[in-house]
Amino acid sequence: MCNDERRNEVSGSCVGDVIRKIIAIQRQDIRREEEFEGCEKPFLGPTRRRDCFNTRPIQLFNCCTGTPWDVPFVNRRNGEEERENNMGRRSAVFRAENVENNCCTCRILERTSDNCFRDTNDFITIKLDCVGAIQCLPDVHVDLCQ
Repeated sequence: MCNDERRNEVSGSCVGDVIRKIIAIQRQDIRREEEFEGCEKPFLGPTRRRDCFNTRPIQLFNCCTGTPWDVPFVNRRNGEEERENNMGRRSAVFRAENVENNCCTCRILERTSDNCFRDTNDFITIKLDCVGAIQCLPDVHVDLCQ
């Protein structure tokens, strides 16, 4: 995969399969009889009764270096940049939004001062051949209505 010219199709990629399931779970588009563990737990939140969670934050790790993908972002709210200093802001936490072919589009999440997350209007598309591992963080609610 890394430094390999052969194309790894997502249908055979364990990372791609996990991300597809996470997206289905976030959209509440899974069958109840499906049982998964870890990143693929079939519901958001600590128990099935909780419906106040809508995001399973993920970190993606570079297959060549093992380091998390860490990207810059400029948070924009209502079409304007926030007034606070946006220079040098980076994040390694994402909300998976879509998988198409061999690419995953993720919304960049920003860690807040109280160690929660808020969404940004910035996205990244990552070629899944470059992802060696995925880590799921505890489920959260982020306001996606901007």
